[in-house]
Amino acid sequence: MQYLVESFSFVVGTALSCILALVFFVFGLVKFRSYNRSDEMLYSLGIAFFLCAHLAVAYFISPVLPSKGLSSLPILLLMLIATPIIRDAIFLGSEGLLDTGMKILGALLLVSCLFSILGLQPPTQSTGAKPCFPFTEPSFLAFCGVPVIIYVCVRSSVVGRVIWLALFLICTALLANLTMLAACLIAAVASLRLPMIFVMAGVSFLASRYVDITYYQERLDLSLSSNNLSTLVYVQGWQLIVESLRNTWGWGLGFQQLGLIYTNVPASYQIVLLLGRDSNLQDGGFVLAKGLSEIGVLVLPVVGYISYSAGRALLRLRAIAFGKVNAASAHVLASVSVLGYIIELYARGAGYFSGTTVLMLASFAYLRFERRQKKQTSLVLAEG
Repeated sequence: MQYLVESFSFVVGTALSCILALVFFVFGLVKFRSYNRSDEMLYSLGIAFFLCAHLAVAYFISPVLPSKGLSSLPILLLMLIATPIIRDAIFLGSEGLLDTGMKILGALLLVSCLFSILGLQPPTQSTGAKPCFPFTEPSFLAFCGVPVIIYVCVRSSVVGRVIWLALFLICTALLANLTMLAACLIAAVASLRLPMIFVMAGVSFLASRYVDITYYQERLDLSLSSNNLSTLVYVQGWQLIVESLRNTWGWGLGFQQLGLIYTNVPASYQIVLLLGRDSNLQDGGFVLAKGLSEIGVLVLPVVGYISYSAGRALLRLRAIAFGKVNAASAHVLASVSVLGYIIELYARGAGYFSGTTVLMLASFAYLRFERRQKKQTSLVLAEG
């Protein structure tokens, strides 16, 4: 929807998806096998209470707009309540359907890139450069599509992995986007042996001599003298973290407060000089910037847990790709969703209310459910 109407954001599509999941549950259109409503409701209300309490304390530390945070809580609660439903709908469905669906999504991502390269796509109200329908820019396609890219690589043969990665790398070169390149690198590390990674890196290096890499050189220049908007947004995110933590003694600005009050970071001034307006102040450019700026040091355990889980997911996916471990498609999808969220967390994101955030939460819920099922099965076998 953001592609068609400039004023809309990811939250609209995310909210509609969650509402649709709840409608399916209420009317019994989809049967769920592991939905514990009381536990999930208490968990969701606990998070909401914590954010309200945190915002109340932040109110006495620095200027805040409580209405913004409180008005976003219903969306957060909707996401949390819908997460177990989405988990059961996606991860506990047909094995073959899930695998086929992910490969179709991989092909659709390539088609989206191709149409963007050729300029064959609907008109958009977005001011973003290089839109990739239905995404307003390649970075959004990249962080939304990274679980799909990793999945199709891990679940394909060695030749298939090389073909998938080659196609996405070609699209990356033609669209010139660093976030897409990061997605391809993570997919390569998750699915290829080291010798093959070095071979592909060598081929890519040789090919770069025939491709204009000025964009990537500008993106890696993290100085304030850069004229690359994406670079300045990334630098601004880190500067917002430092400013917010310093001004609130590590507590944070409060839920959904980033960008609503005066900020005084150098990168923001450079962005205004370049664009004539602010950019990405409310989402921070990446989720870590928003989370640390708003929730402060209290968010670090969550960041650490996601990062640790992503590292474990990477090792697990390599074992699956090399045939050392057998795993169902649902387990692979959950693992790639946790691993792929690293890009949104550390590199390029669109705030808390994105579809990939819901998928990541549903993935954690599924992996927890899977462990519980295995434990129950082991107990039954031991008693028998």
